[in-house]
Amino acid sequence: MSVMESGHQTTHLRSSSPINNEKSTATMTSTTANTNAPSSESIAAYLTTLPEYKSTPRMQSLYSDLSRQKASNPGGYTANLGWWRNVLVELVRRRLQPGDAAGDALVLRADQELSDALRVERVGRPAGLGTAIIEAQVAQIENSITTRTTQIKAALLASRQEIAKIQLKSRNALQALLTQRLGTLTTLTTSLNSIDQAHGDAAILKAYQGSARVLKEIMSKPEMQEERVGEVMDDLREQMENAEGVRRAVEEGGWEVVEAAGQGVDDDEITKELAALELPTVTIVSLVLNIPALFTLEFRVKTQWQAR
Repeated sequence: MSVMESGHQTTHLRSSSPINNEKSTATMTSTTANTNAPSSESIAAYLTTLPEYKSTPRMQSLYSDLSRQKASNPGGYTANLGWWRNVLVELVRRRLQPGDAAGDALVLRADQELSDALRVERVGRPAGLGTAIIEAQVAQIENSITTRTTQIKAALLASRQEIAKIQLKSRNALQALLTQRLGTLTTLTTSLNSIDQAHGDAAILKAYQGSARVLKEIMSKPEMQEERVGEVMDDLREQMENAEGVRRAVEEGGWEVVEAAGQGVDDDEITKELAALELPTVTIVSLVLNIPALFTLEFRVKTQWQAR
């Protein structure tokens, strides 16, 4: 299967991993493309048939930025790459690609339409799509380089210089291709991330527009006009002043009632009642310290109780 990127560069992927118990291969022969009729099945419908689709945490992992998993979770990173590789192969084999690529069983077009078509409601668009597409190619090239290095060493040990030279040239070509693929990976990942960011910005702008529309509708109401607000505030101040006036009037009237209730009371009677309530008065007359009597204290207390 070829991967079409910006600039119409094509590369190849191979896969023999089964998906849904069906063998799939990325390198399609002419017999797999006898017709260009697109499938009636959709990418969304196909995704729902995958076991991983039922698990939100698993889908979140698959749709996250895969490049960040490479160092933090190598095992999960490898597993996620394998999943994406098989899924992309199946999309092409089943002719599920959107847009102009629909019906093509040989070329995978990695563009915004593909990213949009792979969107899942609960997890969004695949942030690691670019990584998944080229990283698989990178891994193949790295494995090939490792194989060539082993072959070179074996040829040198066998004193087969010509074979070693051939393998070395092949390894150098693979290393140059690897450098190219890594550059392509960076470009594609940046492009897809920009697309995702643009979608996010569009959603934010749409929310701003909705907020502005609602606020405009509210502010267009007569009661929200500046003049009307001023009138309301003036009316509120006036009513608060009226309420304060009523409070003061009630308070003053209360004191007048109290004073009126106290008129006509005999002061002499009040004095007698107070005298009757007086407590006993204790007068300390003297305090004598008698040292010879071992600190005997003598108190002479005069208690006077006056009752009227």
